[in-house]
Amino acid sequence: YMESTTEDELGNVIRRQTIHCPLIECDRNGKHYFLMYSDDFRLLNDVCDYLNIEIISSSQKTRQFKAGILRRYICFMRLSGFEYNNVNDQYIVDRIQSFFRGDDYRAGANSDNLSHQSLNNYLCVIRDFIRYTFLKKGYIDED
Repeated sequence: YMESTTEDELGNVIRRQTIHCPLIECDRNGKHYFLMYSDDFRLLNDVCDYLNIEIISSSQKTRQFKAGILRRYICFMRLSGFEYNNVNDQYIVDRIQSFFRGDDYRAGANSDNLSHQSLNNYLCVIRDFIRYTFLKKGYIDED
């Protein structure tokens, strides 16, 4: 889970928000699947389709890595009040980068102190996921 805290000018907590995005791994008929749910326990179909259809040929370890990145990304977006499949503004991109670098303490910042290369890898996963959802919905062509 991730938590965001808002404080007043005296440092008193005036709002605390917690987001849970459960990620469940299961085996069925000899295949490994990932199920991700929103904080109100609705299945996130776009994420599940991406992990279980689009990148099914990737190794289980790679899929676990990408699932973890997407889980943190979606939790961050929910805490920040953004839609996870609508990154259409440089401000949002900057906030995502700041979060994964560990700079955005207000939104439950990541504490990994990522290198520049790791940050780029994280952003590539997010970009690939968003591209997949846009292709799936017919917003863009695959050319």
